[in-house]
Amino acid sequence: MIANIIEKIVRIFKPKPHEGQVTIIKGAKRFNVIANGRRWGKTILAVKLSMETMLKGQNVGYFAPDPALFEDFWEELKERLEPITIYKSESKHTIRINTGGEIKLWSLEKKNAGRSKKYHRVIIDEAAFAKNLKYQWEKCIRATLTDYQGDAFFFSSPAFGTFFHEIFDYCNKYSNWASFQMPTSTNPYIKEVELKEIEETTDPLTWAQEYLAQFVNLTGLAFMYTFKRDKHVKDFGELREDLPVYLSFDFNISPMTCIASQHPDDHSYIYTRHEFRLMNSDIYEMCNAILTKLDGYYFIVTGDASGKNGTGLMKNLNYYTVIKNKLDLQPHQFKVPADNPSIENNRVLCNSILYRHPKVMIHPECEYLIKDMERVQVLQNGDIDKKTDTTLTHLLDTYRYYLNAYFKSFIKLR
Repeated sequence: MIANIIEKIVRIFKPKPHEGQVTIIKGAKRFNVIANGRRWGKTILAVKLSMETMLKGQNVGYFAPDPALFEDFWEELKERLEPITIYKSESKHTIRINTGGEIKLWSLEKKNAGRSKKYHRVIIDEAAFAKNLKYQWEKCIRATLTDYQGDAFFFSSPAFGTFFHEIFDYCNKYSNWASFQMPTSTNPYIKEVELKEIEETTDPLTWAQEYLAQFVNLTGLAFMYTFKRDKHVKDFGELREDLPVYLSFDFNISPMTCIASQHPDDHSYIYTRHEFRLMNSDIYEMCNAILTKLDGYYFIVTGDASGKNGTGLMKNLNYYTVIKNKLDLQPHQFKVPADNPSIENNRVLCNSILYRHPKVMIHPECEYLIKDMERVQVLQNGDIDKKTDTTLTHLLDTYRYYLNAYFKSFIKLR
């Protein structure tokens, strides 16, 4: 008897690359560095490159600065390969398919990630934000490509002065390296009107870095690098009695600081009228100073998220409890975040508002706030420099907490 053999046909769908991604595929060499803008589509291209390698029965090593950054990639790849997957481990982030091809995802939080492994292809995602990438590439990852003479793809939005920035220029030194600068606009699925809207609400340096994929030196600059005294320092009169006064606090013993600002519901202007800066003081004296100058106004409070802790105060008290009691406020008059904003995102927000908003004003009497706006610097690692001059940064913190609490929707970063 002739046995009838019925083969099951399984269809696997690789992502279809858009025009910008085709440029990478056609121009690729052994080592490839791709500086891409936001929403360019690096995850989809990484999935395609991984699938092509695995379908040949070969191995892929995928690396990212931390596990949170590879979840989208993992879910996309897992779904596409499900029909031919013969082994999958969620804990080890490993997939093996019926061709023999395998992928292993590594977190670069582990300094020696990938060491002693062998790969036909390596993909490093968000490479600019891996803290030890130079060591990891030279001491660990590069060697994983030796046995098979494998290739590598580095993907990231650009960051000036990083190892990713360094290897972006390797194409000028080594014939087997290629570099690609891929602005968001090279993704045809992103509408031009959408990019125009983002550009109109974002400061030019952030726009150049995040969407034009340019290496912009944002270190060695003031935190508020778009602040201009002649544009932003203005006397807009006294605070209006028909609008709330927004108080934003930063809690230190010396100085303890607060600013008093106003903005109407339509956000048509942002006006900081008063600063409070008390040396060797406490929250009780700060509340007294505020009442002396602003008694009778309706207050809404925000500020340093750590003020919800009881540091330096009696048991069962925190700074905001004292403020509530001293200023006779209700719970709905507080808008305090669960955590303080990240320095990087907050800097983008603040500078975008200062650059793009038509009417941001600080009263000339807010001399320490103005000094902070002009002089507070950012360190190489992106943090605010709080040590070079310890008299600085405190009023800046109150101001950035205020903008974060009420104007986060001003920018549109995706």
